Amino acid sequence: EDISLDLDTIANAPMFRFTWRDSDDKSIHIGSSAQYWKEYARELVSIDDKDFHRLDYSTLGVLMGISLAKRIKELEMKIGG
Repeated sequence: EDISLDLDTIANAPMFRFTWRDSDDKSIHIGSSAQYWKEYARELVSIDDKDFHRLDYSTLGVLMGISLAKRIKELEMKIGG
């Protein structure tokens, strides 16, 4: 099954800084909301034994990169590029 994210889905994704509540590591991380992405690509989200939603950032990055590249190519074709 072919999959692609539209630009609005990518542009409207929440981004924020956070620390893991369930870890002694209090480093600040940057991420997005697993709950948001679950609506668009549920395969990106897993739920751990403590009921925390986890987002597969590497797969999300690939999906976003390819989706954006496809959209850029479509726009190039429209303007004759």
